[in-house]
Amino acid sequence: MRARCPIMYHDGGKWRNWECHNTKEKNSVAILVGGGPSLNKIDTAKLSGPGKTVFGLNTTYPKVRPDIWIGMDDPKCYDRRLFYEPFPKIMRGNYYDKNVEGVPLLDLPSVYFASVTKFNRQDDIFYRIDRETESFMWNKNVFVVAINILLYMGFRKIYLAGVDFSLENGDYHYGKNVLSKKYKDWNENLYKHLYKYTNWIASTGKMCGIDIESISPDSPINQFLPFQTLETLNKSLSLPDRGILYHCGELEEPASSIK
Repeated sequence: MRARCPIMYHDGGKWRNWECHNTKEKNSVAILVGGGPSLNKIDTAKLSGPGKTVFGLNTTYPKVRPDIWIGMDDPKCYDRRLFYEPFPKIMRGNYYDKNVEGVPLLDLPSVYFASVTKFNRQDDIFYRIDRETESFMWNKNVFVVAINILLYMGFRKIYLAGVDFSLENGDYHYGKNVLSKKYKDWNENLYKHLYKYTNWIASTGKMCGIDIESISPDSPINQFLPFQTLETLNKSLSLPDRGILYHCGELEEPASSIK
C-alpha cells in the first residue's frame, strides 16, 4: 500500500488508502448521472445493471440509487439518508470532520474522502489518472472532480445522463426545495462554464482514447456530444447469457451424467 493516494477512508482506528485505481476498467462503461431536467426523460430503473458502473452526483439521490455517489458539498446539502446507504460515497477531503445530524461522517458506512487541489492548466486532468496520483483537480464544482475520479478508476467510456448545464427546461433536481434567484444565477454561471468544459474535455479526450457521449434526450450537450438512448447502450453491452444454473452437487458429478 502506498503512503498516500487521492481517496482515503477511516477504519475506526486510522486512515487507510482506497486503492481503486484499476487499468482493467478501460473497456468498461461508466454512467455519470447529473440532476438536470433531461434526467426526467430517462427510465432510471434501466441505468443500473451488469456491464455498467453508475456514478450519481449531488442531489440525484434518491431519484437514482447509484453504484458510487460523489458530492463535494457539506452533508446538509444532501438527503441525510444517503449517508446510511451501503454504496461508496466520496466526499471532499476537508469535510472529514463534518457530521450528519450529530453523527460523525467518519462513523457512517462506506464514506470516502477525496483529496482535491486547485490546478493551473485544464489538461492537468490527463496527468492525474495514474497510480501515482495524489490529488484530483478542484475547480469549485463536483463535475470536474467526478470526471477526474472516473479516469483515475480506469474508465475510458463515459456516458452522461441528466448532465445538461442549462436551466432552460427546468431546474436541476433539488427535491421539493425551490432555489432563490441568487442561487439560480449562481448555478447558471457555473453551467455556462461547465458546458464549454465538457465540449473541451470530450474533444481533447478523444486523442487520449477517452470517449464521452450523452444518453440524455434533448439535452443541450447533444449539440457537440454523440447521443444514443440508454436502451441502445444497454443492448450494445457485451454480456454473457444467463446460462444454466446447476445445483452445487451436480458439478461434482462426471460431466457425462449432468443433464
